[in-house]
Amino acid sequence: MTRDEFLSLPAPVALRLLLGVLDPETIATLLAQARPKLPFAPRFDRAIFRKEGIMWASEVDMDGLAYWHRKYTEGAAKGGQYAEADKKNAAALERWIEWRQCYPDAIWSGERDRAAVTAKPPSNKPCVYARPGQRPRPPPQPDEEVDPENF
Repeated sequence: MTRDEFLSLPAPVALRLLLGVLDPETIATLLAQARPKLPFAPRFDRAIFRKEGIMWASEVDMDGLAYWHRKYTEGAAKGGQYAEADKKNAAALERWIEWRQCYPDAIWSGERDRAAVTAKPPSNKPCVYARPGQRPRPPPQPDEEVDPENF
């Protein structure tokens, strides 16, 4: 088997193969470790505010969560009017990051705006929704110079 073939195997299969080739001392050391406590899914979704609207933490992949956590942490460190809110947002995203590290592709279910929802799968380009009370942008107007029949 080549390295690429091994890496393309599903994780449980690859782990079984890997454990099969480890020496008994290494396996004993591994099995002596305490089982880590895995995080529960966050109960409430978290809004990430954008100029265009909001996106939900449940629909953002690990890289996106890390990016927004870094932005909020930097904002809190700078101080100013939004420092306390940025600190709160960073703390909330830390919980999402912990969960997303263990379950990178999981589809989240929980509460969003006091309603039970099942989110879209995590994505590096999540949907940006209009903020409550914000009117959606009007569709772009077609150029008047373009002839629709020859378009």
